[in-house]
Amino acid sequence: MKGLYITLLTICISGVLSAQVTFEKGYIIDNNGKKIECLIKNLEWQYNPSEFIYKTNDSSPEIKGVLTGVSEFGVFGSIKYVRAILEADLTSDKADRIGSDRAPSFTLDTLFLKVINEGEANLYKFENSDCRKFFFSINGSPVKQLIYKKYLADNYNIAENNLFRNQLWGEVRIDGSSESSLMSINYTERSLQSYFEKFNSSKGIKNSTRKVVNERERFNFKLKPGATASSLTFLSDINSIDKKIDQSPSFSLGAELEIFLPFNKNKWSFIVEPTYQYFKGSSDNPKLSADVKSLDLPVGARFYMYLNKNSKLFITGLFIPNFSVQLDSKVIVYAESLDVSTTNSYAVGAGFSWKMLSAEIRYFTARNLVKDYVNWQAKYERVGIILGYRLYSHKK
Repeated sequence: MKGLYITLLTICISGVLSAQVTFEKGYIIDNNGKKIECLIKNLEWQYNPSEFIYKTNDSSPEIKGVLTGVSEFGVFGSIKYVRAILEADLTSDKADRIGSDRAPSFTLDTLFLKVINEGEANLYKFENSDCRKFFFSINGSPVKQLIYKKYLADNYNIAENNLFRNQLWGEVRIDGSSESSLMSINYTERSLQSYFEKFNSSKGIKNSTRKVVNERERFNFKLKPGATASSLTFLSDINSIDKKIDQSPSFSLGAELEIFLPFNKNKWSFIVEPTYQYFKGSSDNPKLSADVKSLDLPVGARFYMYLNKNSKLFITGLFIPNFSVQLDSKVIVYAESLDVSTTNSYAVGAGFSWKMLSAEIRYFTARNLVKDYVNWQAKYERVGIILGYRLYSHKK
């Protein structure tokens, strides 16, 4: 039974890894200003890309779009990036990497900027692992950076250069507003986006805010029953014992909290899955037995491959720490009762999800149940089918 589970698990993982990514309808604009409708591999980039993948049609080969060859690209009804060649200050926002220079440090860069607002005034964003910076243009003028910089003051406290507010007052001023009102504008996407929306509306120009229109899951809560085939192998060099005890399929019961990460099209999630499981088995020759009941707290990550709106394949990787709660567990060798204390272990699984239901084949690596003993090991190993029923889902 265990061998069958592992074979199925291998097949499922191979199927997820080989599944094709769905390309979405979009366009590119080349260096000659020619607009070409195509299919974009939409990764919903967390950080601004320097390249992307597209196809001219479903059957064509994949093409790499790069900064030197594409002036603009986008996915219809969703994202849009424009190329800008400009002086930019991309110094780090992280507290442990900021310097003492208050003034921005500009270098000539070529960037794909994400379009946030469009109108008489356009707002753009650039983000990488070190910083998040915003840019703007007015009536088709060259793109300029909205200046904001953290720096170390004389007393080594973190100070801020908020020159962007002066720029807004001088170039993106809302009629009838006061300069003091800009003090409430923060250097965040939400605050700046709201300001640019108000500015464009005040000019009587139709305002366009770029938003991903697809509703995304944010977190799920699931009930996770399962059936497992388990074995416990007793090892002792002193007693020359290498005895494996198999158990008939048993049941487990767990709950799962799944939190989706805010990038890459909801393909990645973080999961916590408290689970009750048990093992009971014995051997007469030699005289060995185990009755193990525990509450584990696996944590890990999951990767999805979407097939359609309701169906998806997934791979799960879990870390199971050694602080499982043992519920009156016993391991007995001959007539001696050993204290149950476990080592860390891992699990990997692959499965299929359809609407509120899911099924997963999962393999758990061997785990020593008596780690505090030098002369004995009790390696607990299992393979199982884990079912899932989604009780609650929050979307946004």
